[in-house]
Amino acid sequence: MSIGYRTFQSAGKISQHIIPGAFSRIDSVKGAGGLVSANNGVIMGQGYGLKPATLYQFNSSPEAMNALYGGPLKEAVRLAFDPGSDLTPQKLFVMAVNAAVQSFGYLKQGVDNMIKLLAEGYGLHTNMITMKLETGTSYGKKLTLTFKDIVEQWDNIRQQMLTIQYTGGACTMTIVNNSTTHTLVTSVGGLNLDLTAYPTIGELVAYIASQTNFTCVAIAGAENLSPTTLDQVTTLDINGSAKTVEATMYAIINTINAYSNLVSASDVSAAIGIKIPDNLVQTYLTGGANGTYSGTEWTAALLALEAQDIQFISTPDGTSSVHAAIKTHCALMSGVTKRKERQFIVGAVWGEVAETSIAAAITLNSYHGMYVVNGGTQRDINGTIQNWGASYVACMLMAMKCAGSINMPLTSKVLNLISLENALADSAVESLLANGCCVINYNDTRLPAVVRQLNTYQTDDLKYNEFSMVTEMFYASRDLRTQLQNLFIGNPMIRTAKGILLGAVKDKLQQYVDIGIFTADSQDRTFWNVIVRSVGDTVYVDYDANITAPINFIFVTAHMHEAV
Repeated sequence: MSIGYRTFQSAGKISQHIIPGAFSRIDSVKGAGGLVSANNGVIMGQGYGLKPATLYQFNSSPEAMNALYGGPLKEAVRLAFDPGSDLTPQKLFVMAVNAAVQSFGYLKQGVDNMIKLLAEGYGLHTNMITMKLETGTSYGKKLTLTFKDIVEQWDNIRQQMLTIQYTGGACTMTIVNNSTTHTLVTSVGGLNLDLTAYPTIGELVAYIASQTNFTCVAIAGAENLSPTTLDQVTTLDINGSAKTVEATMYAIINTINAYSNLVSASDVSAAIGIKIPDNLVQTYLTGGANGTYSGTEWTAALLALEAQDIQFISTPDGTSSVHAAIKTHCALMSGVTKRKERQFIVGAVWGEVAETSIAAAITLNSYHGMYVVNGGTQRDINGTIQNWGASYVACMLMAMKCAGSINMPLTSKVLNLISLENALADSAVESLLANGCCVINYNDTRLPAVVRQLNTYQTDDLKYNEFSMVTEMFYASRDLRTQLQNLFIGNPMIRTAKGILLGAVKDKLQQYVDIGIFTADSQDRTFWNVIVRSVGDTVYVDYDANITAPINFIFVTAHMHEAV
């Protein structure tokens, strides 16, 4: 059993856990452990606040809403965290595609940049962050950062490092601390020290104190700090009394990086050298932008996604070129070289006519994913009822898939929508289904529901037409392959290896039976013809299995008789 996530699949749901604890569901049976990831889904699109082409995991809607400032991605993720049918995802992954940029600003000494402040978020909204630097109430500096109604403030920022005095007569000290030079030099007394030679302030102080006529003491708490963070001083008189040397510029940087949720800070003093920044009136950061959003950005984002452990992709974007890119990505990742089988759920824009939807599904023609048709209404983050195209509903369906068990179909699942874009007639539903669309319509109790989880695949082959069956096949392929690679690759091809490998394969196949991926046929077979053969350094594994199909139809024939 691996040290990674443990899978808990029961009662038609699935979750994966790495944090120890006891977990339960009503009417549940503990799922098998040691399985590969089965329910990692990502919503991709245009959104503000996140670093572009970077995968984020959110475990709740509030967590995601705090990180996402705006854009279609924010609303899609919010809807996906409450999709309906009591299928709330344990987690969702999110990736912003647009090349958003952070705002920035500088704390200066004179005209020289000392500290760069960089917004933690990405997008035009980060230009609303302000910075203000004042003299501290008691000592040091007072820094205030604001964003709308958020205020971050730190007072009396100062880092004293050491005190130094020369008792042998007039003496000045100069500290140069820039990108190329790190020296402490005195006018008399013979000190000409390379600060990089002393890893800590304690070691620097010990050496200075050992020199004739010098008194040097480390400030409590600074003994283990680096001398290369000392603020520069020029011809400081150290004869009349002990003078304090500080690292206050770095104290400002460290305070920001330790406590701010709005910005990060970095030293940009470079060749100028470390100096305490001047006071600054309230000033806005600048340079933040929402960034371009085009095919170029989608290419970069999907490339970045290749390395991630993801099984499902969705997007609120209803653009055909985006759907085509996602389809191509999923086909590539499901190949024998990438070995990360993936499926997609995309959908139509609001107002799309049936003919356009059918053409879109026929163009996709992929067993990797569904094209969802018929949007719905639901409240936005402000509580206002809005129209959401089927592309947003697609994100909700993907979230359901992340919460449902591996073999659970999406067919008949009720969606958390107030109303539907269209109340479709049976003839319209039939036409859409026949051409590979996943249709949302009112069920018999007038609730918005999935009519059937059809892929866009245009061939009459049930296991490729049904989304959940492809999930099962992809999962079994990925999980068995991972198990065999982890156990056997790199081991010697000894005589007993083939028998041990055969046993490992059968154990895994039985596990798929236990969790409902494989099912028995009329001959009570779940899997059979398991063959392991070796040729040189290569092992070939073959088997047959019955993949579990959804229940789509029930035909009842009543044979009525006259009582005699």
